[in-house]
Amino acid sequence: MRKEETSEIRKIAQICKIAMECIVSGHYRPLEDRHALTRVSEQDIRRVLKEYNSKELPVMPPDTYFEESAYVGEYRDGSGWYVDINLWYPDGESDLTLQLDIRKRGNHLAFIIDDLHVL
Repeated sequence: MRKEETSEIRKIAQICKIAMECIVSGHYRPLEDRHALTRVSEQDIRRVLKEYNSKELPVMPPDTYFEESAYVGEYRDGSGWYVDINLWYPDGESDLTLQLDIRKRGNHLAFIIDDLHVL
């Protein structure tokens, strides 16, 4: 694996962690500040979480999950990646999937939440 690929994987994993931390904590301001809620709103996310499991809130997955288990696909034109990461609950990984659209913007990566649904 090239050094650039390793760096990109780490950056993608960091974005996944940021998005997941916001959802788990219920603090969506960092997502708003990054313009990550243009396709899916905070209200949409809260609604899906309540419909999926009204008794429990999601928890952070193990750190290794983001780099080892998230599904990452690269766009054919090389402009970025699409990522599927499952939310976790106290009893483990669920089938509720957060989908991210991550794009290259010069020297940094920008992302939006594409969807949150059962996969």
